[in-house]
Amino acid sequence: MNKTITLYGHLIVDKIIVDFKEKISLGGIANVWHGIKFLTQNIIVNISPTDIGEAIILVDKKSNQRVGRGCLSLSSTNIIHKDSDWHHIAYINQITHSNFIQNIDRGVISADITKESPEKVLPLLKYIDYLFISEDDLFMDLKELGKLTKGWVISHSPIKSVYTDGKKTIEYNIPENLLLNDINVLGAGDYFASGFINGIIEGNSISETIVHAHKNTTKILEKQI
Repeated sequence: MNKTITLYGHLIVDKIIVDFKEKISLGGIANVWHGIKFLTQNIIVNISPTDIGEAIILVDKKSNQRVGRGCLSLSSTNIIHKDSDWHHIAYINQITHSNFIQNIDRGVISADITKESPEKVLPLLKYIDYLFISEDDLFMDLKELGKLTKGWVISHSPIKSVYTDGKKTIEYNIPENLLLNDINVLGAGDYFASGFINGIIEGNSISETIVHAHKNTTKILEKQI
């Protein structure tokens, strides 16, 4: 029987500007959906947006940099969670209504976090099995964050991942052949989350899944060149 995942959080209309040319894309939970569908057709993915917003993203190919600004919650809704094997919440510290999280009574819960008002996630950590956070967005000591979290905190960057359950901390350095150079990494954090979810559902250990997630993030981003 196929596993089911429900994606909650922000569905974002991205206006991406490259060399003065604009293209429209979808971000937030749309990226996680895309990543999971890229990796497998054996998972049923439900979409349950809590917030809808917009973002403008400028990509500078010469410096391989991107910068953006968004209004992530132009509209929002109270939702009732769906029965699923896995629940993933995008930008958990930015969603308008988070009461549904405490009512999830079955399945794994994962979430990612943005750098804006990160302290809003603290009351929710006791429900979270896997919290994904960019190394640049860390707002407190990683191990201390792990102690507050039900399961694991995974800090990721373009060169490594460090993960902890508050007791033990493990570091994985990405092999040189998987390092991304001269590639627009827009959506990398979402794709990392999708690769991680897929790896755990396939029955891999967390260490095996970290490797799996980085490999597949590279694969997805290279396909988008």
